[in-house]
Amino acid sequence: MAKAIHDRSRRREKLFQPINCGSLAEGDTIKVTDLPEEFLTRVADQATAQESWISSPFSRAKEEFEKFYITHILKESNWNISEASRKAQMFRQNLQQKIRKYGIKPEDSS
Repeated sequence: MAKAIHDRSRRREKLFQPINCGSLAEGDTIKVTDLPEEFLTRVADQATAQESWISSPFSRAKEEFEKFYITHILKESNWNISEASRKAQMFRQNLQQKIRKYGIKPEDSS
């Protein structure tokens, strides 16, 4: 149990790494236009997905979230199913079933 908590806190630390703001913006203020295009696209995609989840029945929202989450984890793991299943803390066979259920393929990761 202690190892799992330690692993989670280490992952959280990786998510919140400080960045050198001097390379993003001129002056002391970072504007939306200073943010990298990749970041803005990712945020916009997540917001669109979340809007569709909110207006859906629970079962459909859950399926849409699972597909989004699994695609994200697979992309993060370079489509290595064993690594993705460890990151998601689920059995590899269950992950493979969900990949088949939702028809997730590498080209879905764009």
